[in-house]
Amino acid sequence: ERVVMISKDRNVLGRRILRHSILIALITTVVLSLVQVWLDYQSIVGSVDSTFSHVKEIQAEGLATALWNYSMPEIKAISNGIFNHPDISYVEVRENGKVIISHGTRLDSGFMDKVIELDYDDGGSVIHVGTLYLQVSSTEVYSGIAKNVARILIYQAVFVLVMTVIFQILINRRITRFLVRAVDELN
Repeated sequence: ERVVMISKDRNVLGRRILRHSILIALITTVVLSLVQVWLDYQSIVGSVDSTFSHVKEIQAEGLATALWNYSMPEIKAISNGIFNHPDISYVEVRENGKVIISHGTRLDSGFMDKVIELDYDDGGSVIHVGTLYLQVSSTEVYSGIAKNVARILIYQAVFVLVMTVIFQILINRRITRFLVRAVDELN
């Protein structure tokens, strides 16, 4: 009976290392997942800011010119093109405080927005002709992040657990078996 008890407790060190390894793996998985989610959030917010900058730099001047000439087909085409950006959920063009054209549904809450002043350059004289109002749905931004959370968590968990198993095998092969043999010889 004593022999059975010794063989049962024989690899206590291995079980302890396994428990600590799994705990460390769990903590590492959570920390790495949180870092990855934060990086994804920063990337998505950067993408939204980049979209706003792109619209301001590339399309605002053409829209201001179309507004100055009051060419509704051009205003409609440019504003529709802006609305078709992947992040944009609402576009509104205003002249003298009145809405000329809009695309999408204006959100009352849960959005990021940008107001771009539309100025026409009339041979050196800058004339304010209107504003462009853009909205991006925060819900869509957060749902994009939420879709990635599960994928990231599963990937990180599998990766860390595989590394833990490899580490456990190495510890068992290189250290634990020699310690068990030394204890057996000392007994």
